[in-house]
Amino acid sequence: MALKPNEEAEKWVAYLHGLGPASSNTNAFDEWLTLSVRATGVRPLEIACASDTEIIRTVRDIVSGGKSAVVLLTGMAGDGKTRMARVVWESLACGSTNKSVWDEEQIPTLELSDGNGNPYKVTFVKDMSGDMDTETDSERACKTITEVSPATCRVIACNHGRLLERIRGEENAEAERLSVDIEKLLFKRIKKESFETQAGHTVHLFDLSVYDPSEKFEQVLEQVCGRSEWQKCEECPCYAQCVINRNRLVLWDDEKKELRTPAKRQAEIIRLIGCNGVHLPIRDLLIVASNDILGMHSLKSSRKRKRLMSCADVFRAQRAGEPLESYVFSNLLGENILPDDRKKNIVFREFPRFGIGKYAPRYADKMLTDGALSRTVKNSIGEFVSKWLWGLNSQYEEQFFSELLQLRRQALFFSYPDKENFNRWTLTAFTYGDAYAELLSRISQPRYVSPLLVRGMNRVFTGQYIFDDKVVWVTTAGTDSKTMQGELLRCEIKVRQRTPACGVFVQSNTAGLPIIRFKEPDVELESLLTPHLFEFFMRMGAGYVPDSFSKECLSQALQLKFKLIKHFAVDTAESDQQFDEISLQTLSMDTGTGNNITVKI
Repeated sequence: MALKPNEEAEKWVAYLHGLGPASSNTNAFDEWLTLSVRATGVRPLEIACASDTEIIRTVRDIVSGGKSAVVLLTGMAGDGKTRMARVVWESLACGSTNKSVWDEEQIPTLELSDGNGNPYKVTFVKDMSGDMDTETDSERACKTITEVSPATCRVIACNHGRLLERIRGEENAEAERLSVDIEKLLFKRIKKESFETQAGHTVHLFDLSVYDPSEKFEQVLEQVCGRSEWQKCEECPCYAQCVINRNRLVLWDDEKKELRTPAKRQAEIIRLIGCNGVHLPIRDLLIVASNDILGMHSLKSSRKRKRLMSCADVFRAQRAGEPLESYVFSNLLGENILPDDRKKNIVFREFPRFGIGKYAPRYADKMLTDGALSRTVKNSIGEFVSKWLWGLNSQYEEQFFSELLQLRRQALFFSYPDKENFNRWTLTAFTYGDAYAELLSRISQPRYVSPLLVRGMNRVFTGQYIFDDKVVWVTTAGTDSKTMQGELLRCEIKVRQRTPACGVFVQSNTAGLPIIRFKEPDVELESLLTPHLFEFFMRMGAGYVPDSFSKECLSQALQLKFKLIKHFAVDTAESDQQFDEISLQTLSMDTGTGNNITVKI
């Protein structure tokens, strides 16, 4: 009788395989997962939303009170809007036979009773992305937001753009006012708000796209790596050499029931991607988590297509005596996937910007080759994984030297403990990553910007190699020329001012993203401080910026410069007074100050 993997574990791996890079990318992702659960018989993953309890309580209170209302569950594709609507449905259905209606109808309805025993109806719109021209009158009525029938609550899942399009399409004064208010709310990235309409009903809006992607990703990894089905793998005859389970154990500690260092560092990179202003849907985070464990590639053969492992692959390889090649630290960056396929996932598209493993100072590479030092590195990585990086024959070492060196650097970045004598960010293009991480750890309260950051801004905003770190200077060349260097001072902002609320600060905005704030008594400007813009300014302050890094960041920096000129520079042309001359100041290269000059006009 042929040996087989445990059936329960095999079904779980098959379910996880379905979540990976080959998974559905349609708007009906939640329905697709439901069908997958039915096919495999696996208990589905439930990635809770921080607003789950509040949204359910809000709908219950609406039903109990008997008043009409609209509950909008908005966000971007893959943020869990349909999942949240289903959770509300299941909470209200309370185990009744009405649960099956959810799968059968596009706009399911629950007939309930309010707090006084009167009939009350709750309709659910699972998706508003369809063609509005082909809708029936009944469907259109269920999706109307500014007009609601008595004793009715509508729970509507919709993305940002379609929500605003729908409201504006209702073409009445209430819709115009509501669309303006909701657009402002979405722009500010506020999680929730309520609007009272003139028709007498309330519109409750919950933006499910506002969350910390690193916290959400850690939650995803905990759900994926900590599932009870993995314990069934111990019954498998391939368990001791199973690459799938070994990849999981790089990320998860079965004894402590917690994520290990590599998983937390991957989540850290995902947070930096979010700080770059990139929205990371939960759907994409699920794909990344699946690929972490199941991703594979071989150094010996070209990767003609993306590939995830299955239990059947492990058994075939075991019987053939050729264990599967899977480099888990490469998986963490999606490098097992072909570039064209990587573009389909926003996280995989962003990972290469950090260049993890492509760079290293000499002392770091010495840690990977020196006998005593490399043993310490191997211990932090783990015996099973390190043998794939160091236990190869001389032919492999010679033929794939550059690939192996990059893989070893990636292992060092994700696994080696943080120590004072080793900065893992030197293995990346983001050499000031430790400084940015420190900034993020203290961002709950406004803090003055660092001197090096100020010096870097000054060198970008003036085009001069100045050393001032107490004042932010912005200059111009005085012409329409595109030249970087300017010697005519347009504005100056003191970093530390006598008024505590004024100066130049770093803090978080309403969405928890880092911003740089320039504040004077009568004027204020805020701008997102992305990791790459931070790196650019810091490198400018230190005196060097690689060409490969500067092009995009320079564009962002100049946009900030122009905003400062617009907000802080004195424009005499807009003044009511008449001037015969303008006083300007030249900026000295050495001191940051210069001579006053007068220009006749």
